[in-house]
This record gives sequence, structure tokens and C-alpha cells, in this order.
Amino acid sequence: MKITPKDIDMGNYTLKYYKCNRFTSNQINFVFETKLTKHKIYDLDMLADYLMSTNKEYKTLKEIQDKGMDLYSTSLLIDNYRIGNKLITHMTISLMDKDLVKDDYYEEAFKYLKTLLFNPNFTNGKYDETIMNRRKEAFKEDLKNRLLSPTNKSYNSLIKHAFKNTYISKDLITTSKEVDKVLDASANRVIKTYDELINKSFVGGYIFGNFEEKYIKKIKEYFKFNYVKPFDRNYSEEISFDNIADKDVYDKDLNESVLTMIYDIKNYSKKEINLYKAIMYFINFDSGRMLHKTLRDKLNIVYSSNASLNLHSGFIVFEAFIDYKNKDKCIKGIESVLEDLKDKRVVKKELAMLRKTLKEKRLLNEELKPFYTHSVSIDYFKNNTSFDKFYEDTLKFKEEDIIKAINKLERKVTYLYAGTKQDSKEDTF
Repeated sequence: MKITPKDIDMGNYTLKYYKCNRFTSNQINFVFETKLTKHKIYDLDMLADYLMSTNKEYKTLKEIQDKGMDLYSTSLLIDNYRIGNKLITHMTISLMDKDLVKDDYYEEAFKYLKTLLFNPNFTNGKYDETIMNRRKEAFKEDLKNRLLSPTNKSYNSLIKHAFKNTYISKDLITTSKEVDKVLDASANRVIKTYDELINKSFVGGYIFGNFEEKYIKKIKEYFKFNYVKPFDRNYSEEISFDNIADKDVYDKDLNESVLTMIYDIKNYSKKEINLYKAIMYFINFDSGRMLHKTLRDKLNIVYSSNASLNLHSGFIVFEAFIDYKNKDKCIKGIESVLEDLKDKRVVKKELAMLRKTLKEKRLLNEELKPFYTHSVSIDYFKNNTSFDKFYEDTLKFKEEDIIKAINKLERKVTYLYAGTKQDSKEDTF
């Protein structure tokens, strides 16, 4: 199912062309990398929101949306996110296949998209204050609802404690006043942010779909970037937990409690990614769900639980939503899951279930566009292993490989964020 890309010379940069004619729409992706500094992602989010709301030709969001609809739902999505220690801006252009709609509209669509990207609503070094203020206030409200919600308090507390001086805490905001301050500053910097992004941060991109040669030339004509930044695709950064103490925090304003346990992978190597991805399947997903079976079905002490793997820094985070009085039981339960994965009979059973699950998914994935776009993204960014490679590796794994990987886990941090508003007096399950 792998699509081998062709390099398209765009003059001063290269587009990877993943040719595929199985689906109804085509994509053009442009990628930017900016320096990951504190709160930088909010500068980029503010800029993205402004670019999608107004420009010199289409002054309002409605005008932008109406024109996109006229062009068969042509759209530009701007997404800002971290991959490891890198801050990525990913612009995705989607166009309906022209043969499907029987309209040779691509050049008009390219003109529209070029306006969205390269003709922002800036005049004499100023942005449109009315539009910016309206978008900024909406962004503030959304951010406060997401980042400062009661359910996010435990996450914010954990990040401050265990990841304070790492790339993971760069976007941390913990108060309403801080939201206002950060977004006011981001709005004032929007022109500077645009200049930095477009003129100093472009690294390349890729096409997914089916474009005739003449339209490849039109893409080259309409989407020019003056500067192309080297992109090394090294997302790794070591995070040390050696000086992070275990801690219990009590919050009388919350009911909910969250237990977090962080395990470091000793001498972690990127070659081990698929081993630990397999372990995550055993613990979390339908092939095993070992964590749920132990903490919920057997011990009856959690509302929900999960484990996540940080591919780029080599650690695993267990998270369990519990009554804080069950902390010790929960710790023992998580430890017992890892102990079970040192038993060859257990590992053999889990591997068999995982292989069966992946084989079934592989057959289903052949018809799904999101699977292809995800695979193409992985091939371009080199930030993960592909589904096919993961599946092939699971067929080779031996029980001893999994057990060796489990033995490399070292518990580093145990962090309880305890909601004590209503102490539980009886089992509610």
C-alpha cells in the first residue's frame, strides 16, 4: 500500500508527489518549521485564524467561505502542532477532482488560494483591528474553556511539576489573566509572525492525489517561497526525570482525581519504536486492553485509564482517573500489568491477538483515504513508522523481545492530583 513519491522541482524547493487516483479530492501540503519558544504556538494560531478570516480580496469570513464553495469546496486548512521538539505549521489545500465535477477550475482555485496565503489584510504595517479584536476575543474564550477547565487542571499541574523546563511545557497556560496577556501579545505580533512564517520558515511540502503535468507547473507558478529552510527531521530531545520527586496535590474544588505514573525507557533507541507501539496495543487497545481489564474489570477502582508513548523522548505515561483513596491499589495494578508482560505465555497470546487485529485493519485500510493521507504524512515527516512496517515487525517479534523491552522501563515519577470536594464513601461502579 506504500506510494513511492516523485520529486517535483519547484525551482528553489522540492515537492514530493504521491500520485494516487483512488479518491475524489486532491491535496497540496506546505510545511513550515518555526523555533519552538514559549507560547509561540499561540502566535501561529492567531495568525492562522486571521488569515482564514480576512484578506485583501475577500474581506470577511463569509466571502472566503462563499468563494471556496463556488470552487467545489476548495479549502485551505492551517494547523500548528509539535512533533517532538519541533513546531510545525502545516497548510493543507484540498481540491475536488476536476474530472469528477467536469469543470477545469484548478487555475481559478489556485488564484483564490494564492490570495489566502500571500495577500493578507495588512495595510501600512497594520492589521484590521475590528476583525482582529473579534477573532481574538473568540480565541480567548475558546482557550479558556479548553486549557483552564476543571478536567485540565490536573494536566497543567503535572506539566509544571514533571516537564517544567522541557519542550512539552512551551505552550503551558494556567490562568485566565495569562490567556489574555498571551493572546493580546500574539495579536500585536501577527504581522511579524506572518513575515517570519512565510519568508523564513518554509521547509517544503508534498502533493497527494492526481494532477496533470500542466497543473504541476501551475502550482510552481502560483506558490513561490523566497526562502527554503533546511529541515533535518530530528524531533528527539532527551528529558530527564532524575530530579523530579513523587508528589500528591490536593484540590478541594474538584471531585475527580488523576494518578499519573511516568516510566522512562532506559537507553531508548528509535529502532525500538515498534516494540513499544506493540506494548501500547497490549495495554490500551482492542487486541489486549490489559490496563482496563486489570484496573476496571478486576480491581474496580478506575473510571477510565490509558497509557501513552512519547516516541521522541522515550518514556511512557500511565494515567488513571480514580478515587484518590485508591491510589496505592492503582499503583499496584499498573505495576501488575507490566509484570504480566514479563510472562511468555501472556506475551504470546497478546502478540497473536495483535497480529490478527492488524491484519484485519490492513484489509479495511485499503479503502480509506485517511489511512493513505496518514501514511503519506509519516513518509514525508519521518516522525513515526508506517502501519505496514509496524505490522511486518509484529510478525517478527518474539516473546523475548517484548520482555526485554518491558525490563527497560524504569518508574520515575508518581503524581497524584486529588480532587477532595466530595470524598467517596461507597463504590459507585
